[in-house]
Amino acid sequence: MRSINDEAIVLDWKNGSVSNATWRERMGLAMLRLAAVTTQSPERPGFSKLAAAISHIFPSDRFVRVRFCDDTLYQFPYGDGYWSVLCAPGFTYEREIEGFVKRCAQEGIAYTFVDCGANFGYWSCRISSQNAGGQKAIAIEASSESYGHTMRNRALNDNRFVAHHRAVSDQHGVQLTIESNTKHEQRAVGGVATSADAETVRAVALAKLKDVDPETENIVVKLDVEGLEIAALHSAGDWLDHRTLVIFEDHGSDLNHENARAFQDQFGLQIFAGSPEGKFTRIDDFSQMDAIKTVRRKGYDFFATKSPFWLDFLSENV
Repeated sequence: MRSINDEAIVLDWKNGSVSNATWRERMGLAMLRLAAVTTQSPERPGFSKLAAAISHIFPSDRFVRVRFCDDTLYQFPYGDGYWSVLCAPGFTYEREIEGFVKRCAQEGIAYTFVDCGANFGYWSCRISSQNAGGQKAIAIEASSESYGHTMRNRALNDNRFVAHHRAVSDQHGVQLTIESNTKHEQRAVGGVATSADAETVRAVALAKLKDVDPETENIVVKLDVEGLEIAALHSAGDWLDHRTLVIFEDHGSDLNHENARAFQDQFGLQIFAGSPEGKFTRIDDFSQMDAIKTVRRKGYDFFATKSPFWLDFLSENV
């Protein structure tokens, strides 16, 4: 396993320039860039297979380290079938969340960001940057492999966010199973182990996190926990009665919008769709989500809250 001190290929996010790379790696990155532009999104068909083929033809066992315009570095394995979309100059990942982050920074809104299902820690790196307002961030990741990448990215960014190797659940303290033989962005927690690659991880309830004080902090919870969003939100206890905003994924393949319906019916939250400009539209009828969720393989981000503070923010016509 490489340390953060090993040399990595360096990629400038804004202009796409590459340094510290061999000719073979440069060719591979150029092809990955073309594949990312062509498929547009890591959730759309084709990109992960293209990335695998490209990294086979132009192999490398090094990391790609993306340098963003602010003080953020973000690293992933060369040829990764998900994160290599960042090889496309200026590629904006999860544009609605990016719009939210930028608007909060512009308006000077401080919050604690709880990144549930952090993967390699992308949003914790970005949101804790000075460009995003230097927000307090807490990354929670269940997969030991992905958590290792999170810790490397944390070190690259001066350890400026907290990280926990846990699975968010309403079953606090129990050992849960996670399959490790699937793509890192699709690993789900729970159930019975079905392969030798399965591992166990301890569960944490959000309300038990000592890093968060719902009485005094604005809280933003990002839930991307592969189908366990409802159980994860149950674990938040009374957080929703305070100034808490939830960013959650409602998948394009879910034609019934189960997460959104549960958040509205069980938790009394109002649902909003976001935009890259940081403007929001209230979902008054789930047919509005039908019009938004047009790609079956894509996960769509929505915003939910019952906090007057966040409702004012989301409803403001900026």
